[in-house]
Amino acid sequence: MYARVSAAKQKEDLVRQAEFLREKAREQGYPHVLVYKDIASGLKCRQDERTPVGGRMPVV
Repeated sequence: MYARVSAAKQKEDLVRQAEFLREKAREQGYPHVLVYKDIASGLKCRQDERTPVGGRMPVV
């Protein structure tokens, strides 16, 4: 799962997004998930720079 905000001052929002994603995953029967968290402006970095370690994230 992927949570993202565009500025460091939104870090609290990032924490809330990650918890929301974890809770929704648990509700759907996925008790263990990885949440990639990112603080970056989409205008300042290319898509390939946001690729997580280990390759592209699978779409489930």
